[in-house]
Amino acid sequence: MTGFFFVTAHVTAQNETGSRVLDEQFFKGFKYWYDSTTAMYQVRYPIIRNIPPLSSGMPFDIMFSYIVADSICRFAPQKNVTNLLKSWTLMNDTLRYATKYLYRMMDYNPIIFRQYQDQIMLLRKNPFTTSFQSTKAAIQKKFEQFVPPQEKQAVKAVLGAEYIFRIQVVKIDSMPDKVVTGHQRYRVTAKVLDTLKGQVYKPAPCNSGHAILDNASPYPCIYFQYGEQNYFDPSGSTGLMAAGETIEPWPFDKQDSAFMRTLNRFEMKPGQDAIIFLIHDAQKFDHEADYYELDLATNYSYNALPIINGKVRDVNMVWSSNLLMDYADWKTRYLEIRNKILNGSY
Repeated sequence: MTGFFFVTAHVTAQNETGSRVLDEQFFKGFKYWYDSTTAMYQVRYPIIRNIPPLSSGMPFDIMFSYIVADSICRFAPQKNVTNLLKSWTLMNDTLRYATKYLYRMMDYNPIIFRQYQDQIMLLRKNPFTTSFQSTKAAIQKKFEQFVPPQEKQAVKAVLGAEYIFRIQVVKIDSMPDKVVTGHQRYRVTAKVLDTLKGQVYKPAPCNSGHAILDNASPYPCIYFQYGEQNYFDPSGSTGLMAAGETIEPWPFDKQDSAFMRTLNRFEMKPGQDAIIFLIHDAQKFDHEADYYELDLATNYSYNALPIINGKVRDVNMVWSSNLLMDYADWKTRYLEIRNKILNGSY
């Protein structure tokens, strides 16, 4: 590895009391404060107590990865990190290691990973000099440049999604969106049938209305969210663009009828079996906790892949050149890509 990672370790406590000082009125002015005007279906997590979020039960490689990442964010100027990444024109071992351990950190516990990322944004320049969020995104994007083109969107999903689950929808609730006027927010209660990425999540009650079935189920449940706009018409925009970089066209040209209320309007239905790709989004704050919408991610396999009669349907052919794959075959394909990232095979 290069000197990019050899930075002095530094560990500090955030607040051992479980409370932090924030400018409540400032956050309310931007609708970032969690109160009755913004509360919807967010999931609540107590604030992390330490920066970086180390714990005694954490595997050594995860702990070391947080220490290295934190040191880079404290002591390496953003411009230097950005210029180094831009200078790489080929895959190299440093990029492979960075990508591998970002995946490992996120998979180990997506909750503290996201809280740590966002807490650094709050503390920027006090004492941090570099954004963990921007650096993580730049490393992943650089890695994606050097994988085979036919695997790029699959690699992007493996790296970027905080959770990848096979689920079965139990029920769906809805309420008016308090932030985006005229829209609805939908909360899905779902059984987790298989965990592909994201080993720690907040469980939810499996309240389907059938207590006997709920109690007999061997599967835990979660909540996640979506909006109708999770399917949309990309023609109104020129694509996605990172600062100083070229425009990337929207990669998904098809919407799956299994998730269409009408064209450009997304919906799920009770009983559906699917592979879902989730991220924490739209963070809200108070003094004791972080609040997130755990959302379907449009950037990763266009939210979800339906499983119909045991077959995964991939209308955008992200994972293979086949429209349909048995779930076991799709999972094997997923694991092949994940293992190539972890084994440094790209």
